[in-house]
Amino acid sequence: MSENQLPSYSDVITQLGCERQPDLPAELHGFMCGVLCGLVDMHSDIGFKTVLARLEEEEIESSKSKTCLATLMLLAAQQLQDADFGFHLLLPDEDAPLKARVTALAAWCQSFLSGIGLSRLSDNVLQNAIIKEAMHDISEIAKTKCSDDISIEESELAYFELAEFIRMAALLIYTQCELDHKKSSNKGGKIVH
Repeated sequence: MSENQLPSYSDVITQLGCERQPDLPAELHGFMCGVLCGLVDMHSDIGFKTVLARLEEEEIESSKSKTCLATLMLLAAQQLQDADFGFHLLLPDEDAPLKARVTALAAWCQSFLSGIGLSRLSDNVLQNAIIKEAMHDISEIAKTKCSDDISIEESELAYFELAEFIRMAALLIYTQCELDHKKSSNKGGKIVH
């Protein structure tokens, strides 16, 4: 595993002990990424405390789980900041059934939007037409379900395209939030004589 590479989905399920909640790793990663988009300041522990509060809702309290989440949070932050677009969604492996992957993708999207909702997005970001459209598209993809009406090949291709779209939309939102944060910091830092 490279320095910024996410662990496998099944490894995260094992580390969290959430075999009965197979979508939880996707939900938590999506939530983390949403919170991180709004915070931008990766040195803040607010994001981690927010994620820990979410964990308590799921009744996952072991220190092993918290270590796993701290690692995921750090990797998510590093990947979002990666200038080479090294950000990836934490989703079930390709050998998992398509229905499980689609369900996890929808859960990732829902949780990403929840994380964004809990973060402090500025009015500038919220009014940005591109961000509005990206968030709307993510909310529509969050409603996605597997269809038996199309072939397996078409379904696999559609899943891949949706996952890639979400990956790029999350990066777009993060980048816009980061730019807005820098603009706000620069305005506040100027001294007028």
